[in-house]
Amino acid sequence: MKNPSLTWKNNLPYSENFQDTYFSEHGAIEESRHVFLEGNDLPKRFQNCEKFIIGELGFGTGLNFAVTSQAWEKYSLKHASLEYISIEKFPLDKSTIKKISTHWPELKKYFSSLLENYPLRIDGFHHISFPEKNIQLTLIFEDVLEALKNIHVEVDAWYLDGFAPKRNPQMWNEAAFKLIAKNTQAGGSLATYSSAGEVRRQLTSVGFEIKKRSGFAKKREMLYGILPQKIKEQNKIKAWWRYPKISFRQDEKKAIIIGAGMAGCWTARALADRGWQVEVFEKNSQIAMEASGNRASILYPYRSLHWDKYQQFYNAGFAHSLRTFRALQKKSDFSWNECGLIQLAKNSQEAERFQKITQLSQVSEEFIQYVDAKFISEQTGAAIQQSGLYYPCAGWLDPRQLCLYLVNHPKIHLHLNQHIDQIKRTNENWQIFNTQNQVLAEKPIIIIANAYAAEKFSLLKAIPLQQVRGQVAYLDDFDLKWNHQTILCGEKSFFPLGKNHFDLGATFEPKENSSELLENSQQENLKFLKKIFPKINFSSIKDLKGRVGFRTTSEDRLPIVGPLFDEEAYLRDYSDLQHGRPDSGYPSATYLPGIFVNIGHGARGLTSSGICGEWLAGYLNGEVSCLNQNLVEALHPARFLIKKLKKKIETI
Repeated sequence: MKNPSLTWKNNLPYSENFQDTYFSEHGAIEESRHVFLEGNDLPKRFQNCEKFIIGELGFGTGLNFAVTSQAWEKYSLKHASLEYISIEKFPLDKSTIKKISTHWPELKKYFSSLLENYPLRIDGFHHISFPEKNIQLTLIFEDVLEALKNIHVEVDAWYLDGFAPKRNPQMWNEAAFKLIAKNTQAGGSLATYSSAGEVRRQLTSVGFEIKKRSGFAKKREMLYGILPQKIKEQNKIKAWWRYPKISFRQDEKKAIIIGAGMAGCWTARALADRGWQVEVFEKNSQIAMEASGNRASILYPYRSLHWDKYQQFYNAGFAHSLRTFRALQKKSDFSWNECGLIQLAKNSQEAERFQKITQLSQVSEEFIQYVDAKFISEQTGAAIQQSGLYYPCAGWLDPRQLCLYLVNHPKIHLHLNQHIDQIKRTNENWQIFNTQNQVLAEKPIIIIANAYAAEKFSLLKAIPLQQVRGQVAYLDDFDLKWNHQTILCGEKSFFPLGKNHFDLGATFEPKENSSELLENSQQENLKFLKKIFPKINFSSIKDLKGRVGFRTTSEDRLPIVGPLFDEEAYLRDYSDLQHGRPDSGYPSATYLPGIFVNIGHGARGLTSSGICGEWLAGYLNGEVSCLNQNLVEALHPARFLIKKLKKKIETI
């Protein structure tokens, strides 16, 4: 993440990085309309489409998005949808955009919606939905080439709006233009304020037919063009990771979800918000009774020295959930406690690593800070001797309250006390049966979101799952002389729920299967607390309350999300992967029709289940992915089978 170096000149925002202003002093709105709306003939095209995809290089102040939203509202068909993808390496912070937006009072409502949902400046994809306008915004905060490599879309119109080519050559080059062409559908267009000869030649060389038209204000010319035919190029996604493109008529948008924990409820809500009819089946008498049933769950991000799949995924999930919870709190009595979290360093080596993380990551202090023992002691009131990482935006909520909100939707029908014994495919639908062999429902789509209980279905036998016991201790009516709200994480997590009410835990016990509270587990939790409060006498705690839950995790500690693969076809088509044949020699992956999974969220379900539900609903609805391709592959249900095939393990 690169922080923009911004100053103000003549009341206009000025980039020190690129030595240029962010927009024209001669009428920014008019320039945006002239160059990008008219340059791509959008007012006319918006009136004749059911779905439209715009790609933008350079989100900047968000002006083009606001202008486009206004035009979409004016010209588009009633039920049409707009997907807007924008890449920005140097994102402005929320306060700066808010200040700049005051230049354009006619766009106030569009900027208000944007600012209400504007993400933290964290590397990666940020998917924002504006359902009242039928607009989906995907902000990608990273280098333009990396971003373009990680999207696989067919854009209808491009806005090339980076700073001038001479000042920003990293964006205006043939490598970027090739990727733009690859991600453009036949007949797709582009427009840019630039009229540079080199830009025109390079765009022409990658397949665009480029023309000139009059520029805006004092600028004599600008470029626009179309891609007459789709660029034929070898599919860079390996065959076994490829998902088929799917689409459903409105009358086909009906789904069954098994499991009403966080994964199932998030998925149900994401589908219902897109107009799907959803039936959720839960074996318990209430929702969120299994791993999602603790009285409090923590939302916090993941940081390491490496920009690996874990950091990319969990930060995307954190940003998505945080935006959702903040918006809910503003609109209802939803309780989200953004109290901050401190992750304590276990030793001097970890403290050194924590310090390097904040130095290398280049993220804003609203996301992460390295803090010393003095700060932590002042922030928490505890006798802390070590340093740590501080996440100001982390917090906690009641997961059952969240699930109840998510399923409270007119298109979601919840069925409790329903034990699903088997699932069967019949004609074009899936049927679910109870223990009396009665058909409970029949729909085109079924989504398995019942955590470890998914193992009972034979179709999922090739997906390895692990169940891990966790015990949380409840300290109620115990006076710790603690008046602070910040969560402390170390060997365990300790967080206040109110005056003299605290949660402590959870244990991590993969070899223990007791559902009863165990004394040794409670003592393990208390051990961490005694380190924090050495002067408190805990001997008076005789009957410590708590809760036992069983997390469902995967072998690599990432969720398992996506269409369910055809195991027999995978074993047939990819049996010789260990020989290193070219990828082009394999057929695209085969999947069982209409069945999907969203399981394996482990201890970070509050962080991961929302973004996974959003991705799965978006995939089913034919939308641009809210996760980059690397993460889609990292969550793929067949990844463990592919790993075995590459190693040619004989026990397959």
